[in-house]
Amino acid sequence: MAGIVNRKKYEDQIKSCDIIFDAGVHSNVRAVIANELFKYFMYERQQIPMPFDHLKKEALDKSNTTTTSLQETTVLSTVRQKRKCFYGSMEDKKKTSLISCVMEMMQRVEAAFVTCPEVKQVLITMGGTVVSPRESFLINLPPLSPEADLVSLRSSVKSLFRQLITHDLLGGVKPISPTNMAVLLYAPRDSGIQWFVPKPTFKRPIRGRQFEYNIKCRHHHVGSHDLSCDVSEVEISGIEPLDSSVLSDADMNDCVLNNCLSASNPDYALCSGDGQMETCRSSETVVSPTPELDTIWFQAPVLVKGYKDKPRNMLP
Repeated sequence: MAGIVNRKKYEDQIKSCDIIFDAGVHSNVRAVIANELFKYFMYERQQIPMPFDHLKKEALDKSNTTTTSLQETTVLSTVRQKRKCFYGSMEDKKKTSLISCVMEMMQRVEAAFVTCPEVKQVLITMGGTVVSPRESFLINLPPLSPEADLVSLRSSVKSLFRQLITHDLLGGVKPISPTNMAVLLYAPRDSGIQWFVPKPTFKRPIRGRQFEYNIKCRHHHVGSHDLSCDVSEVEISGIEPLDSSVLSDADMNDCVLNNCLSASNPDYALCSGDGQMETCRSSETVVSPTPELDTIWFQAPVLVKGYKDKPRNMLP
């Protein structure tokens, strides 16, 4: 009972918002939305010193520029210059490691959505472990609608960030120090997702600050699914309705007995003939309702480690 009360307490503290698109969202667009939100959370929660795309561009520009500092560092004589070189190399190493991890993570997420478009949720955690993180971000994805109009990739990203700025769930939230970031996907057990490790017993953590982003689509289905009809106007293959007034008492008794036998044993029914009761194998099979797909969490096997730039004035 105490566990239920605690979970209810944490659920009441969840901050959530709806991200609404004016059309359906294709599988590859879902992957891009998840990746864009991952990059957004990293920067907003101060796990990286600048937006990821700027960070990647800066690292690329630095690697492409020709410099002669390499030769100069081999003849450094002062302790101050050696320490500057050491701190600079450590910072570059953390930056390079983060960029490579995030790039691989995003590629794997896109591949997972190609393999299994039925991914229902994406969970991003920040903290020492995924079981007890400091913060968690749950992305609820809408069901697939192949018959609906699909939103383009460019317009979906623009609409996503416009609504993120409008809602701003993370505004005013106390920042956290750089920590581990993990990505998990909620999909059918037999989805065939590669690289991600299945976690059958994992449940969404209730510790730490929790945020939910509900992706929804506003669209109209093609065609009508109205199955209502007037029973008095139903015709089946040109067969006329049965008039009970023309049945004799013996025929009525056979019909009643047939219904009783059919209800008690669906595999057998009374076959009408010359008034004798016969048993025969029914040609109809009873179709049991299909159970729901067994859905579990899949966790990325790598953790992305955030980092913070060391202030230049603190270098020795």
